[in-house]
Amino acid sequence: MRTIRVGVIRGGRNSDNYQKSISNGAIILRALREHDDYTGHDILIDKDEVWHLDGVPIVQANLINKIDICISTTDDILEKSGSLSKILKSLGIKHVYPSKESLRGYIPDSLKEQIKSVGVRTPKQLDLDFNDTNLAGQIHKTFSPPYSLIKVDSTGIVSHITHSKNIDELFEVLEKQELDSNQKYILEEYINGEEWAVNIIPNFRDTKFYTLHPVYLNTVNPAFKSNVQISRSAEGRFATPHVHGTLDLYGKLVAGLINSQNPITFIFRYDPNKKPVLFRIIDRHTLNDDAILLEALKESIVSESEYLDSILKAWR
Repeated sequence: MRTIRVGVIRGGRNSDNYQKSISNGAIILRALREHDDYTGHDILIDKDEVWHLDGVPIVQANLINKIDICISTTDDILEKSGSLSKILKSLGIKHVYPSKESLRGYIPDSLKEQIKSVGVRTPKQLDLDFNDTNLAGQIHKTFSPPYSLIKVDSTGIVSHITHSKNIDELFEVLEKQELDSNQKYILEEYINGEEWAVNIIPNFRDTKFYTLHPVYLNTVNPAFKSNVQISRSAEGRFATPHVHGTLDLYGKLVAGLINSQNPITFIFRYDPNKKPVLFRIIDRHTLNDDAILLEALKESIVSESEYLDSILKAWR
């Protein structure tokens, strides 16, 4: 039986993401080499947007009959070439890529209501309107200190700015902050506890929602001291059966609600005396060098090639 020819698109013109795209693509190519059903082909787009297939410059149209499906680690829109998705569609080549609706961390309000309906809590949040003359009053009305200040870009990626012990400290931070009109600034409920990432793969190993081993991220406490290092092998924190079981249940509840064909990462804040609180949801349309994902695969004895195969099967 002929193997499926998978083109891994990496590089692109965006210098900020170029090296990360190269690194992510290398991981995918490595995983493809370990699977008998696939033949991986490197499609590099250099910074001048010249396309290369396995190191040789190529015209896009010549990918026809050489590639069956593409998986990309670069931006969909290229400055000169336009949309990768449209190019590949015109060539009749399937393309694995995140949709506009993909969740990249931020949980939209519409989804929060559905999540609440299955008994999973999300943190209280307040979108900050800096033109509101009664902003302090709105904050007091929403929740008590301490606060977490985050920002969300147009794609839904969340960046943490700071924790504040009181409203005066918060406004002091805001005054010094260079505000970006393309970002949404949000005040988020501050919740103590251990932060864990739970990765769930749909339709994997004959299981509708397969849960990988939870990965410990850090501990958030009132002193604002956090271990922000991702856990590593012997240094890592391992989930107790109670933590594993609880997060598994909550993860599957939300996974069933979203019902995505892609693997999903849920980030929970966990306090043994309370129900876990769901902070972030990340759709994963591909394999990459994300430490959370790679550690979850390792601890669950799931190979990178098996994980990637589950994604490609969903798109074929």
